Amino acid sequence: MIQKVIILIVSLIVFLILLFFLIAVFRRIRGARRYRELDRIRAYYLPILQESFKKGDILSIINDLISEPGSIKFKAIEELLFKLKERFPEPAKELLIRLGYVSFYENMLSDKNRINKATAIDRLGIIGLETSADRLSQMLRSDDREIISVTVRALSNIGTLEALALILDHLPGLFERWLITRKAVETALLKFGDKGTPLLIQYGKTISNPKIIAIILDTLSHLNNNQAIGLAMDNINHPDPEVRTKSLKIIERFSDLLNGKDLEKILSLSKDPAWFVRLHVAKILGKVNSKKDVIDYLGKLIMDENWQVRNAAASALSKKTEAGLDLILKILKGKDHYAIESLCEEIEKTELCRVLIYNLLSPDGEVYKKSREILKIMNNLGFSTPIMEYLQTGDEAIAMELKLLLSEKAA
Repeated sequence: MIQKVIILIVSLIVFLILLFFLIAVFRRIRGARRYRELDRIRAYYLPILQESFKKGDILSIINDLISEPGSIKFKAIEELLFKLKERFPEPAKELLIRLGYVSFYENMLSDKNRINKATAIDRLGIIGLETSADRLSQMLRSDDREIISVTVRALSNIGTLEALALILDHLPGLFERWLITRKAVETALLKFGDKGTPLLIQYGKTISNPKIIAIILDTLSHLNNNQAIGLAMDNINHPDPEVRTKSLKIIERFSDLLNGKDLEKILSLSKDPAWFVRLHVAKILGKVNSKKDVIDYLGKLIMDENWQVRNAAASALSKKTEAGLDLILKILKGKDHYAIESLCEEIEKTELCRVLIYNLLSPDGEVYKKSREILKIMNNLGFSTPIMEYLQTGDEAIAMELKLLLSEKAA
């Protein structure tokens, strides 16, 4: 009896294995046939569509393109229209409407299957009709994160200011319920480009959520509209350090527009408790005109407790030519040994050291003299690695100056 049961179980297992194998083979054969049919239809209709689009005559081929929604031909024509949409946007959109693709996917938005719904949202975004934006925005009321992310991406593909406004209207609720990632929002907002700047600025003035303000400011920092600097200055002293940082990113981009009062506000952040805020302050000071206040504050930032801030301050000082050299010499000739060694370390690690070396061929006598004196002090303190490295492969005239400098130490 036990043997019969064992044989029966083994037979059932073998049968199931064979059944699964046959199903897999059948699916592969059916899939291969489907792909061959897709290739055949695409190859047949591609030249027809191209010729029709070039002539501006699509009405004559509509009847030949009509197919059952969901069929292989329906899929093949859709792929061709999406492909040709980049070159022929308007005729491609018109055919997508006339052939029923828009209505097909808009009806699918009410499908209970989330995969079908997400597919429909994505396709409507690719088609890019302004009239689909309102229907798509209703999907932002969903509690499904995937559906919301696909919807935001689809609206950004439509790319109109109305679509942008729909995304912004829903942002507070989405963030309160943690239904969308920050990356998805940032990617979507950037797609609207510079044309979305006025709307983003207007929205940024009304929102209170620091996370959303930071996203708006970060998006504006990647765009080319200098109107954003007003919103940035309004948020430069925001309680949230990330908001302050994103504000400074915009200000750094348009630093040539700063006035005296703006600069005073920025200088006040040089002692900010957040190191990444001080980092952006140093970067901005490297771009503004060399004023005494700027140089003095860079002198403090070059001694900052954070190495990235020190590095940015050293890089900023390297752009200040003579004014920056005076400050460096003042520190190196002082009595604060810790400050002297810290400054030498930063000079050695940053582009500033190479600037000093190149200044040995400067036609400006004062720049040459001060740069040489700084390098000499550094060499005497043992910070001579960049000098030694330059002697191996650098310019011969500069190498001669460096050798003379080294010989003075030996003497």
